[in-house]
Amino acid sequence: MNLTKFLLLALLICLQYYILPAQNLTKSINPSHIQALIDSFRIKSQIEFSFYQQAGDFKDKKILSPKAQQTQRKALEARLKNKPKALDYLNLVDFLADYAPQDSVRQSELRQLAKQALEQQIAQNPQDGEAYYRLGNLVYFLGDRTNGQTYLEKACELMPERAEVWNRWGYLAMDYRNIEVAKRSFAKAVELDIQNLDGQLGYVITSIFESMKMMDMGVNNAYNLRADLSKVELLNQKYPKVLAYETMLHTTKLLEIFYQTMIGFGVAIDSAGVGGDLQSVLPYMRTDTKELQRIEKFIQSALNKRQNNHAILYNALGVIQFMSRQPQKAIEYFEKALQINPKQLNCYYNIAFLQAYDRKNAEALATIQRKMKIMPVMQDYEIAGYLYARMEKWNEALNEYNLGLQKFPEFANLKLGKSAVLARLGRYAESQAEALTGLNLNPNHAEGQYFYALLLLSDNKIAPAYEALQTAKQLGSSEASRLLNEYFEN
Repeated sequence: MNLTKFLLLALLICLQYYILPAQNLTKSINPSHIQALIDSFRIKSQIEFSFYQQAGDFKDKKILSPKAQQTQRKALEARLKNKPKALDYLNLVDFLADYAPQDSVRQSELRQLAKQALEQQIAQNPQDGEAYYRLGNLVYFLGDRTNGQTYLEKACELMPERAEVWNRWGYLAMDYRNIEVAKRSFAKAVELDIQNLDGQLGYVITSIFESMKMMDMGVNNAYNLRADLSKVELLNQKYPKVLAYETMLHTTKLLEIFYQTMIGFGVAIDSAGVGGDLQSVLPYMRTDTKELQRIEKFIQSALNKRQNNHAILYNALGVIQFMSRQPQKAIEYFEKALQINPKQLNCYYNIAFLQAYDRKNAEALATIQRKMKIMPVMQDYEIAGYLYARMEKWNEALNEYNLGLQKFPEFANLKLGKSAVLARLGRYAESQAEALTGLNLNPNHAEGQYFYALLLLSDNKIAPAYEALQTAKQLGSSEASRLLNEYFEN
């Protein structure tokens, strides 16, 4: 490149990053204001209060005796010595997750071996739908959501008769907030297996999400949320003795009240004058007390009949207590559910949610760490890092994000959480690089786009900051809208 071309290129870069964007500025960037925004920023974790637990573990498993555990482990290990298949690796992973969760290094090794074996199966037989299904679940668990989606979609194409494949595809679509695809997937799953609790719940939940999209989510409109039971009603008419229709009706009503309550909870947190902790928010929650009492009576009756799925029923009672403004009683029921089935994983999140909003961050962290001993997933490291950050333990938070990224390098939230912590430690160049990597993994992360814009503004990179703010605004960030209004022409 000659000197003239080099100078022209340098001039274009200068125009793009510094001179042209200044035309949009209505006032000079205030560095101390931007620094204050960076210092106060937290990437919110996915710690969520939930009523349902997706994709299996609905039935309480019989716990093996220590002797039976030893025998089964030997048998599973023996299968790996003679031309092992992917399923052999995965079966041992499942066993270790149940009975030796502390052996996380061995589990990680087995998952990688299973991944390689499944990829080899597909290379040898591109029509192997089972391999696509298992590989989709596996890479999704490992944090590669894009390929997880691709493999599961292929599995649905190759095995259209398998209800559990449509279930998994539905939950993945829900994760991406693709409600139409999720609802169609669950409808297909229920048609294929009418006793499919996963599919029935998924169908009802997606219809509630559909209702959310169609209305303004103010606290008053939240109480108009309704679930679509049409698919379940049609199946009940066709198979009246097979489908547990009364249970489904009560579950649906409880789900409606649950989502109404959670929206009200969120609005109350954001309301002027509300401090944001549990005790100050609870009085703002509105619930249908009579309906809750009726559902609670039905659940207690089911428990008295000693039906299956006790842990789920105690979890439902815990949710009812929370919605009845009794958080401590709710925690007691969640703990009861965990005594029955330690893998009723959403109970850990529910307990941690209540503790975190009661500003008991150390207790919430201990709850998540209990859960991680059972089955650590990518969200757990994100939540742990977030809770350390809430306690301003920045080095511990950074360590948690790094641990998570060692196991789940494709999970954008861990990258973005790490970026926020690095900024608090004054490591701005590293923070900016981590944020960019996270956004390359998930460009639709509104909070991440906003935070990346703050980092760019602090570095006086006006043009890319303006672009990131516009993207964040389009993704629904109110903070980005405020900053655009304050500094830029819109």
